[in-house]
Amino acid sequence: MLISTAAMTPETPMQQWLDLCVDEHQASIFPNYPVNFGTIPAYQKLYESRFYGESIIAYIHTDVTIHEKGWDRRIAEQFADPQVAVVGMGGATGIGTSDLYRKPYRIEQLQRIEYFSNQTDWQVHGKRENGARDVAVVDGFFLAVRRSFLDEIGGWKWFPYTFHCYDTCLSLMALRHGYKVRMVGVNVTHHGGGGSTTPEYRKWCESRGTTMEREHYEPHAWMYKEFVGELPWRTA
Repeated sequence: MLISTAAMTPETPMQQWLDLCVDEHQASIFPNYPVNFGTIPAYQKLYESRFYGESIIAYIHTDVTIHEKGWDRRIAEQFADPQVAVVGMGGATGIGTSDLYRKPYRIEQLQRIEYFSNQTDWQVHGKRENGARDVAVVDGFFLAVRRSFLDEIGGWKWFPYTFHCYDTCLSLMALRHGYKVRMVGVNVTHHGGGGSTTPEYRKWCESRGTTMEREHYEPHAWMYKEFVGELPWRTA
């Protein structure tokens, strides 16, 4: 497994994640500073680092603290099933409300349904799951992806935005291609630094000729159009 992150500063929790692994893994940090290329361009660069030769890439946000020894093996075990393409530490069994495409579009219609995790504040987000289950979409704070699936879809180049909705869209792409999406209830804290709501992010958007509001709205509108044949989705 390649354990990777896109870092906005030189300090990352990479060593903390590695210390809780029970197997040996490669590690890679993409320095998204002093120039911030955006999350998805950084993830594409990490995917293109083929010299690592790992069959699974784990993308982890830098505001994540893992609390469970052996988390790596629990994640890797899911890929023993060749139909599994994406594994998260939090996921929802549904995406999209029942009135999606039946009533005029509202961004709220693209919400996650029945979110499960073993996050330390799981009750804030949904329900608790310390085992593993099929889900429709996972949360991008932790994404383990089969490299051969990324090969199949061209890495991340198909996604035309830099951050919002990349996790739900990747999950839907996996489902579209006949794969499974899973979540594993690893004990974890996603501190949720709110990077996409900071003054620095606003300035970054302005430097690229866009706004925070557009960066949030447009990926949702793209997902609404791109997955019209698949949404809404329920695992059962």
